[in-house]
Amino acid sequence: MNPWLSSIVVAAALAMSPIVFQAWRRERIRRRWRALGPKLELSPSVVPARQLLVGSHRGYPVEVSLPRTGGSRLRLLLDAKLPEGFALTPQRRGLRGASEIQDLQVGQPLLDAAYLIQGANPAAVLRLMQEPAVREALLTLQQQGVRIQLTGQELLAPVRGDFDEEACRALLRDLARLASALRGAAEQHRSQADAAREAVRSEVPVAGSRQPLFARRDFQDLARLRAVFGERWTRHKALVFAGGFVGLLVGGVLWAVARDLPRPEGWDLTGLPVALVFIGASVAHGWSIRHQLLCPSCGNDVRHVDPDPLASGEEAQPTLSLDRCPHCDLRLR
Repeated sequence: MNPWLSSIVVAAALAMSPIVFQAWRRERIRRRWRALGPKLELSPSVVPARQLLVGSHRGYPVEVSLPRTGGSRLRLLLDAKLPEGFALTPQRRGLRGASEIQDLQVGQPLLDAAYLIQGANPAAVLRLMQEPAVREALLTLQQQGVRIQLTGQELLAPVRGDFDEEACRALLRDLARLASALRGAAEQHRSQADAAREAVRSEVPVAGSRQPLFARRDFQDLARLRAVFGERWTRHKALVFAGGFVGLLVGGVLWAVARDLPRPEGWDLTGLPVALVFIGASVAHGWSIRHQLLCPSCGNDVRHVDPDPLASGEEAQPTLSLDRCPHCDLRLR
C-alpha cells in the first residue's frame, strides 16, 4: 500500500476513535438505564431523542436524559414558587479566579465554595438557603459527590460512574428531599410575607395562608417542545449548508463562464466560488433565525443581546440562545 495512503488511513482511524468510543459509551449508558427503568418505576419517553425515561418519584416528575457532553443526568421538576431569579449552579473557577458575576454567600463554607448562588432578591434567596432542611439536603448531596444545578423549576443532577439501582434510588431520594425542603421553605416564607402584608393593611395580625401553586408543564410537554426545537435546529443547519452549496454552484458556474472573458488587469476570479459560499450560507442563516428557528412555546426568535461593558457607545450584537429561550425561559435543549 502507498505509504501516503497508509498514513491517511491511520490518521483517520486515530481521529475517529474518540467519536466511536463516545458512541459506544453512550449506547452502553442507554442500555443500562433502560434496564433500570422498570425497577425505578420509570417508563420510556414518547420523545426519545435525549430523554430516555420519564416518571415520578414521591410526587415529583422525573426525567432521565443523555446530555451532549456525555454521561447521563437526572432532572426533577419542582412545583414551587421560588424567589425570582433564584439559580444554583456548581462553582467554576477560570484563569482569573472566582467568577465576576453575582455570587451570594450564605455563611456555610462548604456551600459557598461549591455553588454559585444567584437571585433577583438576595434577601429572599439567603433566607431560603439558610433554612436548616435546605442546607442539610444540599450538604448530603455534596458529601456523596453530587453537585446539583437549580434553574427555574428544574433540579439537575449528573449521574457518573458505574451506577446501579441502589445508587439511583439514593440519588432520587436525596433530590426529592431537597425539592421538598425548598418547596416547604418557599411556601412558609411566602405565607409569612402574605400575613405581614395583610397585617399592615388591616393593622391586625392575621395567620398566613398558603397560596395555590401555579401550574407547570409536565415533562412530556417540555420534551415535545424540545423535540420540536431540535428538529428546527437540524433544519437550520441543513438550510445553512444548502445556502453555502448553492453559492458554491453559482460561483463555480460564474467562474467557469467568466474565466475566458476579458477582464481588467489584476482581477482574479479564483476566490469567487469561496466568496459566494459564505454569502449563500450567511443569507440562509439570517433568514432561518428570523423565520424558521423560533421558540416552539412563544414563537419568538431565540436571539438576545449581551451588553459588552468594554464596548461602551457601540451597539451590542445579538447572539443565539440555543439552550434557553430569552423571552419565555423555556429550556430548548
